[in-house]
Amino acid sequence: MNQRFAIVRTILEPLAVETLRRAFCGIPGMASYDASMVCNESDGILCRNFSPDQAAALQANLKAEGVDVKIVDESQLPVLPPGKIIRWIQIKPEALVVEDLLKGQIAIAWEQVRLIAAGSVQLAKISRDKKVTEQVKVNYAHVLYGGVPLPHRETKVEYSAKESMDWFLRAELILAGDAIRYSLEAENFNFNPLGEAVTTELAGNFCLLVRGLAAHAPKARMNRGVKAIVSDACEFVYYPRKNAFLDELVWLLWRAQEERRE
Repeated sequence: MNQRFAIVRTILEPLAVETLRRAFCGIPGMASYDASMVCNESDGILCRNFSPDQAAALQANLKAEGVDVKIVDESQLPVLPPGKIIRWIQIKPEALVVEDLLKGQIAIAWEQVRLIAAGSVQLAKISRDKKVTEQVKVNYAHVLYGGVPLPHRETKVEYSAKESMDWFLRAELILAGDAIRYSLEAENFNFNPLGEAVTTELAGNFCLLVRGLAAHAPKARMNRGVKAIVSDACEFVYYPRKNAFLDELVWLLWRAQEERRE
């Protein structure tokens, strides 16, 4: 059996790239420059899919750098349930009302909200362009003494697609039992149910929503992005890749799992 392992931090703190590069020296089959490619830019789950020898070497090297990590069998890490996209939320003192695209409006007791995550996530953006051109072409009708020119217009339509990277505001809710996960895309969300404080400014509305969720579910685990938003400055945490954002959720669920065992 080919076991694979993840290298997981015991605390959720940024780790300097240079520290990781030094720690990668001497790992079987890897070099220092592999650190930026192999590590997923998550501050909790540093690396995945390591062999036992690679995991042990990286743990020892990081310990020498003063960084405490655990080696975790990949099969022991929590698995996120598929995200259900939601477009509408109503925050009430007694419950969170979610508009599920399949089941309609659902009332969720606040104590059922186990985890709240938010942040600005860098994602691929596809822009499509349509170019319409008209050309005048001439056909000739052949008659007895020659050809008669018959001009006509032809419309030519060309489509092109271009991929670029951009930042998008995202939020996630995981309910008790870890079986239901709601995903929120700020640019496709209706903030109007939040009341009179809603404006036309997307970032401000997103902060309003996240703060409302955090205030009504204080016992829920919150990622770094939520903690930054509920701070006085209402700052955003930026996740360079979607996997870095989602792996922080996995790390939070793993920590909860570990705490129940302790």
